[in-house]
Amino acid sequence: MVQIGARKMFLDDVLDHLFYHARRGGALAVSGQLDPSAFQSLAAKGSVFHHDGASWFLIHSRNPAVLAAIHRTDAFLTRLEGEWCIGP
Repeated sequence: MVQIGARKMFLDDVLDHLFYHARRGGALAVSGQLDPSAFQSLAAKGSVFHHDGASWFLIHSRNPAVLAAIHRTDAFLTRLEGEWCIGP
């Protein structure tokens, strides 16, 4: 997935579909650049937001161990896991 977009009234359905397919495909997390208009819908679905001081990251995983590792800063996240266009 490179990008998602939806009219406001369909955003929850699009996010449910995205998370369903990510889960079904074996993804441990869904991450990427966040559009502020989607913040409330993502938060209501249990998404976790991380800010590194320079940019915000969206991290969503049903696996508590993945989220815990990121919160403890035990995870090694590089630009390969994020958006290269944001910069270092």
